[in-house]
Amino acid sequence: PLPDATQLEYGAIRGMLATLNDRLTYFIEPPVAASESNVLAGQYGGIGVQVRRDEAGRFRLYPFRDGPAARAGVRDGDILLKVNDQEVALDLRQDAVDQLLRGEVKE
Repeated sequence: PLPDATQLEYGAIRGMLATLNDRLTYFIEPPVAASESNVLAGQYGGIGVQVRRDEAGRFRLYPFRDGPAARAGVRDGDILLKVNDQEVALDLRQDAVDQLLRGEVKE
């Protein structure tokens, strides 16, 4: 199946920016940009973990002390396999995984 129009547009933007050969110039999809803006404004809606990719490409979780994930039993280095019954594939980009783990901002 073909990607939808939005994904085609995002791909075209990424392609154009890639021709600049500038590692500091990249496209951030609007939902991710909005989440990052919330974090910068001191509003965070997540489970309280840092996510890092290991050498094998798996996403590992590192919970913030006393955060929701730590209270739920997540330990340093746990491998993220699924989020809400959606499998976390190795080919997912970091920002996509971060977005999966975001939730509503609590006051």
